[in-house]
Amino acid sequence: MDPIGCMMIAQLIKDLKDSCNLSISSLEFDLSSFNKFNGYPDGTIDENFSCKENRTKFLTEYSSQLIGEEPIVYEEGRLPHWRELIIESQSFELVVRPHGGIKNGWALDFNEEIQDVEEVETSDDLKLFNKSSREGILYNIIFQKK
Repeated sequence: MDPIGCMMIAQLIKDLKDSCNLSISSLEFDLSSFNKFNGYPDGTIDENFSCKENRTKFLTEYSSQLIGEEPIVYEEGRLPHWRELIIESQSFELVVRPHGGIKNGWALDFNEEIQDVEEVETSDDLKLFNKSSREGILYNIIFQKK
């Protein structure tokens, strides 16, 4: 729904690609047609996008620049109860399900300057903190060989 969430998922994919020495043959984002956008012109990175077209454009451009692969974006149907990142190869499948979504529990550091959406660069390093310090953040991870 907001630029921070888009940036987090793209950065996670890039870091997995780099640290595990993976190559990406295709990158697909299956987004819902969820319509609780703010309806105002796009503002800062911590605000919801004004419409799904702006979210798709930002996610596509940011991911293409950061990861080097232009994603395919689907926006059909309703958002499923769970969010998941699926990494598939010829020999295995890895599924990571962050409870509540990729951004759940994370917020910008209070000392961090909040940027406008138009000023975002892929080299930006977001200073985030875990709001859920007592319980942490729950991830379900499924790994299976094919």
